[in-house]
Amino acid sequence: DQAGDQAGDEYSDDDPSAVTDFHPVLDPHGTWKEDPKFGTIWVPAPAVVGATFVPYQTGGHWVYGDDYTWVSDYDWGWAPFHYGRWAFTEGGWGWIPGRVYSPAWVNWRVGAPGFGFVGWGPMAPTWGWRGGVVSPFSFAYEPRYSYCATGDLFNRGISGRVLSGPRVAQAEAGTKPWAG
Repeated sequence: DQAGDQAGDEYSDDDPSAVTDFHPVLDPHGTWKEDPKFGTIWVPAPAVVGATFVPYQTGGHWVYGDDYTWVSDYDWGWAPFHYGRWAFTEGGWGWIPGRVYSPAWVNWRVGAPGFGFVGWGPMAPTWGWRGGVVSPFSFAYEPRYSYCATGDLFNRGISGRVLSGPRVAQAEAGTKPWAG
């Protein structure tokens, strides 16, 4: 049952089973660590995801049905891209387990009609795990956004279409958080 399928999920997001139930799927592809700021996190192995891994940018693409959905190229991607939250740590990206399904746990940035860029970033986590117990965060966390041309959002090679350099500042200045 992929740790609680989306149709039958009866768990709260901070159900303690999130800390253990994803191990069989994720253990072969990364390492579980105790991060001093975020608690128990899973870090994907660079040999698996590449040295420049960014969640919701690397190894997958966006589709739209009833909502914007991240389709991962990784066979284990159904877990960390649809449950839990990603956080940027001192050691790179780490995943905080959660039990509620979402097509993608991201925040969006959009511009005025006709503006040429769109942005998205992993939704900020508000709690983590310490010793298997949920621990609310007492610090602010700003999402890290990726931007691309609006016409490139559904490109299967999205990681190659993400903006860099001065165009990132242009995209950020021309967008605002989407209140959906």
